[in-house]
Amino acid sequence: MITFRMNKNIQIIYVFFIILPTVLALFGLIGSEQSVGITGKLKCKGLPASNVTLRLYDKDIMKDSLLVEKQLGADGVFDIKGKQREFSTIEPYLSIIHNCNLKTGCHKTINIPIPSAYVFQSSNARKSYNIETIELANTTLKFSLDCPKNQ
Repeated sequence: MITFRMNKNIQIIYVFFIILPTVLALFGLIGSEQSVGITGKLKCKGLPASNVTLRLYDKDIMKDSLLVEKQLGADGVFDIKGKQREFSTIEPYLSIIHNCNLKTGCHKTINIPIPSAYVFQSSNARKSYNIETIELANTTLKFSLDCPKNQ
């Protein structure tokens, strides 16, 4: 069996410059606070959309981080802001989960990436990405569909 021995000075350097920063970064304890915002309006067959869940995420290597989750208001208009402390620049996207123009029990998820120009190195987003109006009944945006197996 081969064993590897480090002297005390190298062990201390290893802990402080390799292990500690890695652990702190994984738990979001170091890095800069970043913020993002997205705004728009959602319609279903020409009317303000209802029963819509909005989730603002940061795309990560392992598992994406949920920044904010909200239900769409009665007027179909939304303005969502979120923040995250991270070592590298966040890669935000909005998930729109809805059942507009679908069979009962089914729902569509549309993911909209937010350009890096709308990511700010502060706790408050100075400007929101405006997606204008999206008609959910016949959108050409890429989506995933989830229906119960007995549908």
